[in-house]
Amino acid sequence: MKITCSWRSFRDAFENRSLDLFSFLALAAELGFDGIEAGACVFPSVSQRFLKELRGTVRVSPVEIAAISLANDFARPEASEREEQCDDIIAWTFVCRDLGIPVLCTSTGELREGTAEREARARVYECYEKVLGAAERAGVTLAVRPGRGERCLLRSCAELSEMVMHFGSESLQLSVDPRDFLKDSSPAATEATYASLGRVARLAAHSRLEVFDVEGKTARGARSGLDLARVVQVYREACYDRTVSLEYLGDGDDREALKEGVAELRKLTGG
Repeated sequence: MKITCSWRSFRDAFENRSLDLFSFLALAAELGFDGIEAGACVFPSVSQRFLKELRGTVRVSPVEIAAISLANDFARPEASEREEQCDDIIAWTFVCRDLGIPVLCTSTGELREGTAEREARARVYECYEKVLGAAERAGVTLAVRPGRGERCLLRSCAELSEMVMHFGSESLQLSVDPRDFLKDSSPAATEATYASLGRVARLAAHSRLEVFDVEGKTARGARSGLDLARVVQVYREACYDRTVSLEYLGDGDDREALKEGVAELRKLTGG
């Protein structure tokens, strides 16, 4: 597995401009990562001049840009807004192609009040139908993630699997995160999460994991209840050997937490 660093771990640094894509690549290499997952929002430009400069930097860097992530919503009620979302994703698939980035992480959408879930799901399918051809031409995989909110669409293993099988394309797979399936920290919910993860990991092109600070706490103040070694075991049994993007959202030393996280994951994966 390739171990990458999620840009979300340094959201504040990107917002206050103490970190940019170039310094993020250097930092990821310093912390021991194989690459980064970059948010589309941290690209200051997608001009040919900027992309050429970034491509040159990546070419000589010990780390790669393994994925770009977008915050799209294909369940928007207005057709014009959905069309804009589709155009945006199509544009980013060709940015990925030009930079040699294999995966573009996308989202399904959020159910709005007054909209039937069946109708909202149909909108999501329709939008992926529109963008999939571009991804196939670009040689880029769209990795779909449902999100964890109460109103997020296509959250269950069955719904996610059905969507991937419906399109039947290597360019449409999943982005999985154990937290997406964890209902609470009870032993029963934890075991159910491992089972769900195993079913969807077989259809995944990308995954995320949250790492903890030295006291074992997340930004919410407590462990999720998931065991990293068990998650790695589930991935192995599912023959998942793609990218694992580590994300730290706590209030402690983000660099130290990520450095420890990547070292621990390497021990578990033998990488």
